[in-house]
Amino acid sequence: MIGIEVNAKQLKELRVAVGKAKKDFGKELAAAINATTKATRTKISKDIRSVVAMKKKDVDGKLKITSKATAQNPVGHVVLEAGRREGLQYYDARQDKRGVSYKIKPGGGRSRVNGAFMGPSPVVLAPKLNGGVFKRVQSTRLPIVKLYGVSAIGAWLKNDFTADTVGFISKGLEKQMERRINLNVLRANGLVPK
Repeated sequence: MIGIEVNAKQLKELRVAVGKAKKDFGKELAAAINATTKATRTKISKDIRSVVAMKKKDVDGKLKITSKATAQNPVGHVVLEAGRREGLQYYDARQDKRGVSYKIKPGGGRSRVNGAFMGPSPVVLAPKLNGGVFKRVQSTRLPIVKLYGVSAIGAWLKNDFTADTVGFISKGLEKQMERRINLNVLRANGLVPK
């Protein structure tokens, strides 16, 4: 878990600006935290996709904003789901006559699993397999095993994006606080609508 505290000087400046603009301090602080939380979710998604060739929607499905900041509770949480590895179908899997090819790293080459399948023929996916990539354990028809790539959280941990993310969150929160301070100064002076 990464925890970031708000700069005390900025908190004081925001309280003064909000008081002059006759706005709610808690709501303005929560808005700054929520904007930072949303930007953090986007950054984590981009970091993961920079090392594994998963689609944005698939990575974003693993990232959840579990709590938003409110005036009473100024805390936001972004959670990267821990779980098992993703099936090879999430890595641009394609079946041909020899097996299934896939691509784990963006910009990298394709790998192949000979004898793997996604359906009865290269163009047809089997509905019962839900798009997954499978391979027979023996030469007989059954049993079959599902093939997996890396998980989103595995890519995150292996590449240790934590330090970079802490810096991003700190700078992002400072920027959002400064934005809220300036907005409320403008509101207090009647330069923007309240």
